[in-house]
Amino acid sequence: MTADPRDDLDPLAEFTSDPYADRDYNPPVDELTQRRQQRPMPVEQQISEPAAPPEPFDTHTIGEIRDIVAASRPPQFVIRRALVEGDYGVMAAERKFGKTWTVADIAINVASGGSVLGRFPVDQAGPVLVFAGEGGRRKIDRRMRAVANFYELTDDQYADLPVHVYERAPKLASFEQLARFRATIELIRPVLVLIDPAYLAIAGAETRNLVSMGELLERAQLICQELAAALLFFHHWNKTGVGTNADRFTGSGFAEWGRVLISGATIDRRRDATTGETNHLLKLEITGDEIADQTIYVRRRVWADDPDDLTSPMNYVIERVNPSELPARSDPETDDPSLTGLSPTARLMLGALRQRSGQWLDKAQVADGIEATTTGRRPAERTILEAGTALVAAGLADRSGGDNGIRVTWKATAG
Repeated sequence: MTADPRDDLDPLAEFTSDPYADRDYNPPVDELTQRRQQRPMPVEQQISEPAAPPEPFDTHTIGEIRDIVAASRPPQFVIRRALVEGDYGVMAAERKFGKTWTVADIAINVASGGSVLGRFPVDQAGPVLVFAGEGGRRKIDRRMRAVANFYELTDDQYADLPVHVYERAPKLASFEQLARFRATIELIRPVLVLIDPAYLAIAGAETRNLVSMGELLERAQLICQELAAALLFFHHWNKTGVGTNADRFTGSGFAEWGRVLISGATIDRRRDATTGETNHLLKLEITGDEIADQTIYVRRRVWADDPDDLTSPMNYVIERVNPSELPARSDPETDDPSLTGLSPTARLMLGALRQRSGQWLDKAQVADGIEATTTGRRPAERTILEAGTALVAAGLADRSGGDNGIRVTWKATAG
C-alpha cells in the first residue's frame, strides 16, 4: 500500500481538516475505523469514567493521632533551640552578610557535633548535605577549612567529616532533578540539607506567586521530611528597605513556608586596608513555631595569611557579643538640642556618622547604622540622600561625591 504523505504531519490534523483531499487515495474502511478509535478520549469522559475508583485521603481521628505521637520516638533538636529534626526553614540576609560563611559554620558543627556560631550546641550530629551553587571547589574548601581550624579540628578530622558537597543547586522545577535530589538524600541519609543560594534552586519559578512558590518549596520539604532530614535554604533580603525580619525576604513564599526563619543583618562592618581583615558585627533574629523567638549578636572576623596569595590559608573567628557590649549609640536630638528641626532620619544618620567618627560612610553603611539603632528600620536611598543634604546644610556633616548621589559619602564634622 502506498504510504500517505501526510503521516508525518500533526497526528491531530485529521480531526480538524480532511486528510484525504487527494481523491487518488481511498483508505479501506478498516483503516478508517482504526484511526477513529485512536482519537483521544474526551476530557469529560476521562473525568466521569476514571480507570479505577479513587482512594480516600488517609485521615486519623484526634485520638489516633495522640496514640501515634505517644508511641513515636520523642523529637530531638538538630541545633539546640534553633532547628528541630525534620524541620525546614530559611535563612535570609542582606547583601555581603557572609551567608556562605554561615553555611560553612553550620555544616562543620553539625557534622562534628560542635556548637553553631559558638553558641548553639548540636544535639544530633551526623552527615550534612550541602548544595553549594556559588563559589567553586577551591573557595568551598578554603572556607570550610578555616571554620574547622577555628573549632580546633585537626586536618585529619576535617577530612573525615561527613560533609557532602554538590557544587550546584538542585533545580526544584525539574522532576528529573528532583528525583536526583531524592536519590542523593536516600544515599547519604543526612540529618541536615543546606541549599545555597535559594534563587538558583527555584530557577524558573513565579517568585511573586505565593501558590507557585509554595508548591515548589514543598517538593524539597516532603522529600527531606520523609527521609528524616532537616532542610535550610539560604536566601536574600529584598532591596526595598521596607519591613523587618522575615518581611525583608525577597519574593513570595519563603517566609510563609518556613517553620524556622532566620534573618541576618550587618550592623557594623570594618576592613583593615593593610591586612584585608573584615570585621563584621552581625545581628541574627530567629523565629520558629516550636522555638522561642530570639535575637543574637556575633562578631565575625575573616582574613588570609597572605592577602596577595589566593591559595594561602584563611582565618575565621566568631565571637559572641552580648547586647550590653554593643557600641554605644547616641541620641542626637537629646545630646544636642540645636538639632531641633531636623527630620528623624537626619538625626539617626548623624548618630550613625558620629558613631564612626572620622570615617566616610556610603549610603549602604549609613543604612546599616540606622537599621542597627531602630531594630530593623532601614531607610530608602532617597531618604538618606535628603537627610545627608540637610546635615551638610546645617554644617553637621561633610559630603564627598557627585550631586546625582553616585559614589557619595559622608562623615560627621569635627566638634
